[in-house]
Amino acid sequence: MPTATPVSSPSYRQVLVPLDGSALSAGALPIARALAARFGADVHTISVTSTAADPAESTAQGRQLLGADSTYALVHVQIGNDPAVAIGEQAEALGSCLVCMATHGRSHVPDALVGSVTRSVLASSRAPVVTVGPPCALRDPDHPVPSLSGDVVLACVDGSEASELVLPVAAAWAESLALRLTIVTVAEPSPPPLRADATWHRHHGPQTDAEEYLRHLGDQWTDSVGSVQTEVIYDPISPSDGIRGYLADHTVALVAATTHARTGMSGFMIGSTAAAIAHASTVPVLMVPSPGIRR
Repeated sequence: MPTATPVSSPSYRQVLVPLDGSALSAGALPIARALAARFGADVHTISVTSTAADPAESTAQGRQLLGADSTYALVHVQIGNDPAVAIGEQAEALGSCLVCMATHGRSHVPDALVGSVTRSVLASSRAPVVTVGPPCALRDPDHPVPSLSGDVVLACVDGSEASELVLPVAAAWAESLALRLTIVTVAEPSPPPLRADATWHRHHGPQTDAEEYLRHLGDQWTDSVGSVQTEVIYDPISPSDGIRGYLADHTVALVAATTHARTGMSGFMIGSTAAAIAHASTVPVLMVPSPGIRR
């Protein structure tokens, strides 16, 4: 089990928002602005075009979305065929940069900064990436929800050490943003094994007593960072359904999870379950890359 010690408090001077001309990608800007305000950072945009004829139009869009007083220095346009590479290169060039990008979690839509591009950015990133799904990016203008209006960072674990790598980062973000840390796991409801030393044969969730598992994690992190809430979400269908239901009933500012490639909760950030959560979530998701998926 990873040591219960937060990483260094996040500190960013720049927040980079990829744009592809869609309302979905532009919908990440309110979240980016809210994060930039918390960190005292500038918001930048990046657009990737396939031909030299498009940069002027993309630059104009970026300046319009950032505001009339924005400078050309905040709007970046690159010509190329690999948006993920361009995003990574621009973030590295800016330094102390947080990428905040919209995604619908599907990979079959061509020429858009969603789905497969998000996964490629995560696969090559050494830093957390904030992703914004449609319910968060495409808010109803008649019923706006303030960005980062919740009071909790919801850290998702599944019983594996790889999933628990999210906890130091989530704890650091919670402290930096003056939010509370809640650790959750989604477990399939199932009776305990007949033998005390046997594993639980769940389709998803910890293969141990889920309540005891989270109790131990909560005690460990409370000793390290102060008060920590824990909650087991029992859902018979999937982790995504469990998280979806939880978000509907709680005021959460940010969901956090690792992106290690594995089935169950640990895979929900890069697998099919990611799409379900992205489509249902009204809050941004902090994806913490695991060394296991880096290229």
